Amino acid sequence: MKMKFLMIAAGFMAAAVCFTPQTASAAGSKSISTVTATTQKSRKLGWVREGGKWYYYRANGKIARGLVAYRHNWYYTDKQTGERVSGWVTIGGKPRYFRKAGGYMIRSGLWKLDGKLYYFQHTNTIRTDGTLTKGWQTIKNRDYYFGEDGAAISGFHEIDGTTYYFRAKICYKATGWLTINRKRYHFNTSDPSRAVGAMDTGLVTIDGSQYFFDEDGVMITDDFDANGKHYSFDANGRCTITDAQSNSNSGEDDSSNKDGLSDDFLFFTIYESGRSDDFYQGYNQTGGDHGNACGKYQFDYRYSLLPFVKYCYQKDPVFFKEFKSYAALSLLQKGKLQGNTAFYRAWNTIFSRNKIKFANYQDQYAKQEYYDITARYLSRYGIDMSKRPDVVKGAVYSYSIQHGQLSAANAVIAAKITNSSSDSEFLRLLYNYRMKKYPAYISRYRSECSQALSLLGKAA
Repeated sequence: MKMKFLMIAAGFMAAAVCFTPQTASAAGSKSISTVTATTQKSRKLGWVREGGKWYYYRANGKIARGLVAYRHNWYYTDKQTGERVSGWVTIGGKPRYFRKAGGYMIRSGLWKLDGKLYYFQHTNTIRTDGTLTKGWQTIKNRDYYFGEDGAAISGFHEIDGTTYYFRAKICYKATGWLTINRKRYHFNTSDPSRAVGAMDTGLVTIDGSQYFFDEDGVMITDDFDANGKHYSFDANGRCTITDAQSNSNSGEDDSSNKDGLSDDFLFFTIYESGRSDDFYQGYNQTGGDHGNACGKYQFDYRYSLLPFVKYCYQKDPVFFKEFKSYAALSLLQKGKLQGNTAFYRAWNTIFSRNKIKFANYQDQYAKQEYYDITARYLSRYGIDMSKRPDVVKGAVYSYSIQHGQLSAANAVIAAKITNSSSDSEFLRLLYNYRMKKYPAYISRYRSECSQALSLLGKAA
């Protein structure tokens, strides 16, 4: 009986052991099914931000690399990391731009990127979509020119032999009147034989009035003579052309200056540029004072030479065309004129063209920049030069040329010259002071004073 009970108990336990794995198996199946469903629900798809970077997951769960098409836009992801890229990317040998905000590729339109203007074309095919345009483009009735790098150009540019100006920052081609760095320009709007926007040079008729622009396109406002014509300008630059007075060199006595400066007024110049049988030869002198100075008045590169060159070219860019490149120098570059043989050749060429005209320019510039300024200083000091004879004025002029305008005016006061001083007393006092002040030139000053007194006696 006891044996039978043990057998029954053993059978029950065996049955229990067999059931337990079945239950565990069922529970395990349920658990696996649940995990699978959870994985499908959390699978990444589309754009996902991870660690502050964007990635694109395809339907198979893999990260996309390279070009990505998404909702009618193109994106680009790094081929190694899969991270979304922004900025310039070269695709198929062509640069494309992917925006930093949003990451999508710019496909069309005018865009300013990194301070430069670009124009992208839209074609609906990735081979050409979003590529940069080059050359001329008309956009909303405005003309632009895009360089080889695709960026719109700005400033002055020569294209196919024609000079244009493209406005700063906005880059479209200028037309009509424009002020650039305080200089007036005009870009063609009415001449059908020339490109619209071409920079005007020379004599141009605009709205019924004539204007003159130099070779750099700058409107001229100072009167000048050229090719037998006199060009005069009003305050707005409108030009009137008349026949110029003849400056023939016909053998007449030209020793008196054509601009009204007498020999007595200029008596001292032989001490500046030397004596010569040819009255005008001093005006052609170059490289004086060890390569520092040029002309009758020894315009020195350290002081007045470059301003004189600029003065000439602004007055008459046609006659003084050889001065063009030198007139463009800044005052900080004045040292380029020292000992410059090419500049000396330009000077000599202009002199050969018309020595009287070139002499007049030197005379007038020197007078207005030296004597006239000195006379104004003296007027402030109460000294009236207007009624003095030319030789006395010339003595003051001589001082200002060599030592400066203010120094000359101060010398007159220091020499105790007054309005009541006689002309001869004026000369003696001034030259005595000058010899004490600059004893190295005492020989010149004695001779100059003697000549001035002689001329004064003749004038009397």
